[in-house]
Amino acid sequence: MAQYIVIALATGTAPNFEDCQIIEEGTQFVATHKQVFGPVSEDECKKWIAENCSEEPVGEETENYIVAALTASLPTKNEQCMLFKEDDVIIATHSQVFGPTSKEVCEKWVIDNCTKETVPQFIVAALSASLPAKYEQCIVAKEGDVIIATHSQVFGPAIEDECQKWLAENCDKEPVSPIVEPPNGKNWAKSLILEGWTSFVLIALGLGLIIFLITFSAQIYVKDEARKLTEYFKLENKSVQCEITQSPEKKILINAQRQEIVFYAIGHRETAIAFSSYFYASLMVVSFFGLIAAISLAVITKSGVNAASPHLIAVFLISTGIVILYQGFLGVFQLKSNMDTNAKLSVSYARLLNQIDTYCTTGKVNVKDPNLVFLEALPKPETEATPQPTPTGSPTPGQSTPLKPKGNVKVSPFYVSLESDEFINYVDWQMGVYKGFSVTIDESKIAIIDSKKMMVY
Repeated sequence: MAQYIVIALATGTAPNFEDCQIIEEGTQFVATHKQVFGPVSEDECKKWIAENCSEEPVGEETENYIVAALTASLPTKNEQCMLFKEDDVIIATHSQVFGPTSKEVCEKWVIDNCTKETVPQFIVAALSASLPAKYEQCIVAKEGDVIIATHSQVFGPAIEDECQKWLAENCDKEPVSPIVEPPNGKNWAKSLILEGWTSFVLIALGLGLIIFLITFSAQIYVKDEARKLTEYFKLENKSVQCEITQSPEKKILINAQRQEIVFYAIGHRETAIAFSSYFYASLMVVSFFGLIAAISLAVITKSGVNAASPHLIAVFLISTGIVILYQGFLGVFQLKSNMDTNAKLSVSYARLLNQIDTYCTTGKVNVKDPNLVFLEALPKPETEATPQPTPTGSPTPGQSTPLKPKGNVKVSPFYVSLESDEFINYVDWQMGVYKGFSVTIDESKIAIIDSKKMMVY
């Protein structure tokens, strides 16, 4: 017949032994305890405990616990310590290192002997409205995490496998999303950038930022270079002493016309430079995103649409849309045409300014191209038939020799002499011809949607 003994904490004394336990004779027990009674029958042990111990009997009816640690860390240290009930199955990665004894003693042993890194503990929570009749919408969450307000804890803390096993045995089959975890910097940022709809929004914003950088840098560079290249053609705003007219009022009016011409010429120059910067910035955007779209399409084609990254597909679609949009800008806003027209107007104003300066000195205004007038003034050479001697000394009939022009060359006038009133009116009329805004839009390049036919034309 089996004999039993009573063990208690070594620090206790009669008649108030603490943590008394009944074990079978010959069973090993922890060093924190000592034998205080027996060996006798189990009933006698229970009677003795009732008379001499300060706690209730701890035998087969009392839950004992053991401590298990990571097997790979033994025997040098105890890592990832866990508490198990005495009869529970220990996970394969761990081995028993202490117990069985009370839960409080095991917890104290863990504090004194185990490293601080322990296996994460989990709990099971169920819908509060379904309790206590049944467990609905069960979730498994880490111990200490914030559980959604509609749920209450129903099991744990325990290791995750035990929680999943308990959930499978006791809960309905409709799980819900686990917990609302407080944001934690690294994982939150990673999820924001790489997962969900926010990742696609960030892709669109990133490509938009690239458009801004390309456009901004291209415009600054082109404007700076264009101003350097045209610096020598910039007109000087100054007053001229127009000696052709003696009237102070007319001199003031001629200088006012000159200043206005300089103002318009500089304005058209700056407008031409602005349109040139828009034009080249649009070309840069079309070229860059056309290259990105081509590379993305090549990768998608190689891997297949189903296997391709959705982010890469998004880059391809957005880049293609940007290329189409900016190609439309080039046509609709007539950037090249507006650049050329404003440049020509600036040159025309410069020529008109030269006419004012020339008139104030000579009193004359060119009305023809002098080169054509000079060409017309050249005399045509005349020829006459003269016999030419042959090798034998006799003349050969039918040959002619050119004659030199006679007299001075007469040049037709290519300018007119104008009175100051006539010249002022001429300049005013010429300014009216040039004056105007050259910002054209070709609406025929805009796609129009017919809502009745649902066609784009």
